[in-house]
Amino acid sequence: MLRANNNQELWNEVVADYRHACLLRREGQNAEATRIINEKLPKATAAWSREDSRTATEKKAALEAMFSSEQTGIDSWIFAQQALASKVADRLIPALCQGVGEQLHDMIRSQFQALQGRLDRSREVQNSRGPAVLPVSPRIRFDDIPSVIDALLAEQTADYGPAPAFTPKIWDAEPKKQSNPLYRQTASPSPALSAHY
Repeated sequence: MLRANNNQELWNEVVADYRHACLLRREGQNAEATRIINEKLPKATAAWSREDSRTATEKKAALEAMFSSEQTGIDSWIFAQQALASKVADRLIPALCQGVGEQLHDMIRSQFQALQGRLDRSREVQNSRGPAVLPVSPRIRFDDIPSVIDALLAEQTADYGPAPAFTPKIWDAEPKKQSNPLYRQTASPSPALSAHY
């Protein structure tokens, strides 16, 4: 019984070595496959042959059957591996990409909805304070410098621009037409300009 177990272990070693050499050859590692076939496999086969009680012809037939069986098995295994890789490429990868795409779409949509909600709440707060009323200034003639300056100062005091560091007093509330030479120049435009207004 001990001899039979030892013989089976030696046979399994021969099969494993041959299978390994075949796989290496299929993967293009010919140097390593050749090393196993020329060095390791003959030693394992000799050890198995010494323990096996069958005739030389029966041992040779067993080895040839094993070689044929292993080659067929490896061919089947390679074919199954290629078929599986093809199915993965054709079905699984597109399905995974679609699933990841849907998850990204859902994540972006939820973040956009959260952002939209914050924007809506901000608008509600602004609307509860009342609409911002922008004063409509009357149309000012470009040559009416005092009115332009008054409009600019009015905008600054209405908080539509930066407050001035100081407020210069250029004119009195009621400018004196005779004492202000600048007023006289701008208050009465030339007849050519007056015709356009």
